[in-house]
Amino acid sequence: MGLDIVELFLEVEKRFDIKIPDDEADTLLTVGHLHRAIMARRVPDAGRILKLDDGPIPLRSMTPDEVWEALVNVVEQETGVKRAEIQPDARWAQDLKLD
Repeated sequence: MGLDIVELFLEVEKRFDIKIPDDEADTLLTVGHLHRAIMARRVPDAGRILKLDDGPIPLRSMTPDEVWEALVNVVEQETGVKRAEIQPDARWAQDLKLD
């Protein structure tokens, strides 16, 4: 996993107030994989929040579509990848050209 991807995952962890273990992060090869990892962490800890510019939102109250939209926003803001390219099956290195 390259530096761009590591930095993106760190920002996702910060924004979604979650922790993804390094060994699991290595298996998250697509945007969809990362989305599922975020969703898996939204129910167990009801105190987790999504940190947005206009204030925090409890992660547990977000629908899968809302989590997806928030994730796409983070990927777009942090990488400069165009929104249309950020699809569930998009691979970080091969499709989104992140290293």
